[in-house]
Amino acid sequence: MPKRFSMPEIDSSLLLTQTLGDNELTEEVKKCRILLVGAGGIGSEVIKDLLLMGFETIDVIDLDTIDVSNLNRQFLFNRQHVGKSKAEIAAKVAVDHFGHNASVAVKAIHNSIQSSEFDIDFYKSYTLVINALDNRAARSHVNRMCLAAGVPLVESGSEGYMGQVFLIHKTVTQCYECEGPKQDSRTFASCTIRNTPSLPIHCIVWAKHLFAQLFGEVDADNDVSPDNTDPELTTSDNKDDSNGLTSTAKQQSTRDWVKACGYDTKQVFVKLFHTDIEYLLRMDQLWENRTKPKTIDYDRVVANDIEFDAIEGTSSSNGLNGSGEPNPDLKAQKVVANDIEFDAIEGTSSSNGLNGSGEPNPDLKAQKLWSINECLTIFDESIKELMKRLTDFGGNDTFLVWDKDDESALDFVTAVSNLRSFCFHISRKSKFDVKSMAGNIIPAISSTNSIVGGLIVLQTLNILRNNVHKKRNPELTTEEANKALYESCRHVYLRKVGPSAKNLISAYELEKPNPNCMVCSANVPEIEISLSFKKT
Repeated sequence: MPKRFSMPEIDSSLLLTQTLGDNELTEEVKKCRILLVGAGGIGSEVIKDLLLMGFETIDVIDLDTIDVSNLNRQFLFNRQHVGKSKAEIAAKVAVDHFGHNASVAVKAIHNSIQSSEFDIDFYKSYTLVINALDNRAARSHVNRMCLAAGVPLVESGSEGYMGQVFLIHKTVTQCYECEGPKQDSRTFASCTIRNTPSLPIHCIVWAKHLFAQLFGEVDADNDVSPDNTDPELTTSDNKDDSNGLTSTAKQQSTRDWVKACGYDTKQVFVKLFHTDIEYLLRMDQLWENRTKPKTIDYDRVVANDIEFDAIEGTSSSNGLNGSGEPNPDLKAQKVVANDIEFDAIEGTSSSNGLNGSGEPNPDLKAQKLWSINECLTIFDESIKELMKRLTDFGGNDTFLVWDKDDESALDFVTAVSNLRSFCFHISRKSKFDVKSMAGNIIPAISSTNSIVGGLIVLQTLNILRNNVHKKRNPELTTEEANKALYESCRHVYLRKVGPSAKNLISAYELEKPNPNCMVCSANVPEIEISLSFKKT
């Protein structure tokens, strides 16, 4: 980016004091050490806002790399940054353009926040932590670490036009897990869907996007191919493309390419599950801390020479539950050749999946996990059926709409998502599960992230004001100081204005801790384990 946009050298202390009207609060801001977890949609807004507000010491951590699909809503990134670390680029660009003086120090950490190297002492080194994450597991981890370290956590999230910001502090407010297990958000980063899926729902969303690319109303933002314009991927491997699929994809959209090949099942399969996966494998940075995906050989699938790993589709791929005991849902199943067959399932009239009339039981059939060969067969059949339907409806001038109650459309998404899951070592799902999980994806909206980013900074200032209040009143007890913090911060919601919601932004009293919470409650039991190393 041109240097003319860089911030001039200014007297940030004077400007801060004039803005905040409090010398002591100014000093709190300047010496505050912030850990920002996530440099994506919300995180890239927060790091800019913090610097503009006068904060000087920020560490930003993110494992992800920049995808071309991020560029329309994460404005610190440009096309030249595609393939590079989000944390490193966000830190550099933010300092170059919004760093107000030489004291600004923004450190980038390209790593997973769940790495064991980030221990309690790491968290204790910060004044506060800001969460700008998009997945439940990482949020829960940061929540527990901040509680253990006694460090305030500003939690945030956005979903379409809605967002929220709230404080989490031990003994003062509810923690992230006080209300029990959270459902995964229906909003997913495009780069996760296209490049680094880790959950079955990621593969299901990708399969729905593919349906739209092949048969539906095309949305360029929901392309399913890897980004072929990444300058880091102009390798000799790219230039020597034996089947011409990758080079063709550079010039054509997925819809145009599939039309050109006549919706040929083999060519589509090879592109999606072999060529594109090989392309992703050349994006080395993606796999530094992740398991590399694997390609699928079409001919081996046809020959029944490839299969999913043992029994999948549960929380454990070895058929055991969390206690190490045989999973009761799986103990009646066995792996036979290239398929999983049901043996003596209780509650059915037949152990072979047939009803009393000798016909397949439709409920049981929908819950059966398909073999990889079955996925290919159904992939082929559904493509032909959907293509015929598209042609009958008028061809180029019409498009199909995905409907979970449309058997062919559901078959397509189930088969495709399971094939994608195979590539990324993710447990497969039955047709029944796919139907229940395939809700509409909610798009990420840049203006929502911008507003949430501003609200996070305001919440941060409220926490620092409380620190100033404690210093001015050293006689305050811990209980009194916590009460002041509780009253100074709010649970802030952002939502669409409508008949039932007159205000764009609404603030409510923070929730008190749940006394039965197994994470933050004082009643959490302590278990003492004695180990003996004597031989028995």
